[in-house]
Amino acid sequence: MLRSNIDTHYDVFSGRTLEQYFQANLMESGKYTQVGNWWDRKGENELDIVAINEFDMTGMVAEVKRNPKKISISKIKDKMNALPKECFGKYNLSVQAFSLEDM
Repeated sequence: MLRSNIDTHYDVFSGRTLEQYFQANLMESGKYTQVGNWWDRKGENELDIVAINEFDMTGMVAEVKRNPKKISISKIKDKMNALPKECFGKYNLSVQAFSLEDM
């Protein structure tokens, strides 16, 4: 029974673990003062990674997928545009994507 449950939820578990891996690497890089994820209250827009540097007012948003073929830069940009301007409008944000190939 346990094996079946793991098989059923492996994609979700491994995807979240991959997000945490890249978030940790970005924080350890020293380029960012805050690294996390973001989603809107409606659940329509979710960014796997939002990393900002509060000193030079830069940052990046990223999508993390196990399969790089499932990444859409235009969708990431659309989600980035949903970020609250009062919190993120002052940052010069770039867009990136990460996959298993970037490990």
